[in-house]
Amino acid sequence: MLTGKNLLVRYCNIAIKGKSDRGCPQGGVLSTLLWCLVVNDLLEDLQRKGFLTYSYADDIAIVSWCETKDLTVNPSKTNIMVFTIKYKPEPIEPLKLWGKEIPFTDSVKYLGLILDPKLNWKTHFTKSRKKSYSSM
Repeated sequence: MLTGKNLLVRYCNIAIKGKSDRGCPQGGVLSTLLWCLVVNDLLEDLQRKGFLTYSYADDIAIVSWCETKDLTVNPSKTNIMVFTIKYKPEPIEPLKLWGKEIPFTDSVKYLGLILDPKLNWKTHFTKSRKKSYSSM
């Protein structure tokens, strides 16, 4: 876990230095395992309360639970994507996280795959093809 890692936070003309006391290093070899050990507690709590839960590596956004564990979700790194096979999905009111509106997105990269709302892989194949052509 990320205990004792030096941190520097800058906002406007203010800089604050400190050390972390929780978290997992992003992209580390053991990061997924460490995070799953932490998140397992959340999943078991939700299942005991009757919720059907799915967890994919570290992508779980249940803010109220995070707050009880002194964790935060960064709204600027959060997006919404609705998966549906309908031609035109039902409109959804904008969602806010700590007063910041979370934007909707048409695609998201997850574990190397580019997912789109219809899960038809068209976006993934198109971007992969362009990337392969540009590398030739």
